[in-house]
Amino acid sequence: MAIASSLGTTGLSPPKIHELSSRKTRIDFVIAGAQKSGTTALHAFLSDHPQISMPERKEMHFFNRPAWADFSLPAWRDRKRALYPRNFPNFPDGRWVYGEATPHYMTWNVALDRIQSYNPDVRIIVVLRHPVERAYSHWNREGQRGLVASQFDDAVEHELTKAASNGPLDKVHSFIQRGFYTAQVESIWQRFGKAQTLVLKHRSLLQNHTETMAQVHGFLGVDHRNVPAQTVHGRAYSDTMNDATRERLLNLYAKDVQQLEGLLGWDCSDWKR
Repeated sequence: MAIASSLGTTGLSPPKIHELSSRKTRIDFVIAGAQKSGTTALHAFLSDHPQISMPERKEMHFFNRPAWADFSLPAWRDRKRALYPRNFPNFPDGRWVYGEATPHYMTWNVALDRIQSYNPDVRIIVVLRHPVERAYSHWNREGQRGLVASQFDDAVEHELTKAASNGPLDKVHSFIQRGFYTAQVESIWQRFGKAQTLVLKHRSLLQNHTETMAQVHGFLGVDHRNVPAQTVHGRAYSDTMNDATRERLLNLYAKDVQQLEGLLGWDCSDWKR
């Protein structure tokens, strides 16, 4: 039976990964999303743990490269799989837990299928943020890079117009679409089940940091270590969100937020304002 809390959702207590084998053959966990929801901070916190090995560079994008259309071909796939672990210090020493963070994974079912094929027993961690705030933060980053409209209202209008024409998900112009979490969580559960999945609130990572990190450590089967809270990749906002745009997005997300509350047993009242 799944356990639901204000922090997240997970299954029964897992065995300690570092005791399962003296030699690993696969990576143990993936932080699959959501983008602009604290995954960079979580990557940093876990990288400092003495039992966890993660690549120095966040976002490997190993499973979500569209150009790798032949990912399923055994000869090609096995060659790439042999290269993948080289990014993880100490691999394949079984005394370590190995993981990476690429928040794009949860938005593309093909990536989830590839992860499942790679390791059906992998543990998936997802951090979800207030969808309007997530969209605003996502736009702000891309806007400061000069990749999108300089006004948030214009960027919202552009994406909603494109979505109305059934345009494909764009990794840059997809601030709004990425915030519909219910279907994404369901897709993860369909492939990995609830017991292999930990879903966290971004705000819990900020406001209940020690308790949340203890939950993450327990989920991964490593010893709990106190990790000082810190801001990672904080950015000043180059434009303000007007009240009309915020209300428009709150209404747009309202049904999905309600569905997510039922799915996870969460109280997301703070996401409705």
